[in-house]
Amino acid sequence: MQNDKQKKDGTDALVRHVVRSSPMPEPPADFADNVAMLVSTQEEDAKFEIWLTNAVLLLAIIAVIGMAVASMPPLVDLSRFMGEAPWPLILASGAMLQR
Repeated sequence: MQNDKQKKDGTDALVRHVVRSSPMPEPPADFADNVAMLVSTQEEDAKFEIWLTNAVLLLAIIAVIGMAVASMPPLVDLSRFMGEAPWPLILASGAMLQR
């Protein structure tokens, strides 16, 4: 166990040394301004992405409405059953919880 800790400490020290001594190039001071100037003349071309997003949103809305319409009859039947006699469902739920 002691050997593993020494091995790990040696590896950590080596990694720290490599990271500290590696030459890291620094970007020029006006790099951000140069990139902003180059990009400012370009128009954003996101027509396909906007069209795709609108299509997906439309499909999602249709799916939600379709699922809501499809689930209405069982919910109506359940609410009618609960309104007439909620005790069988309550007793059945209690029996399932007792198991």
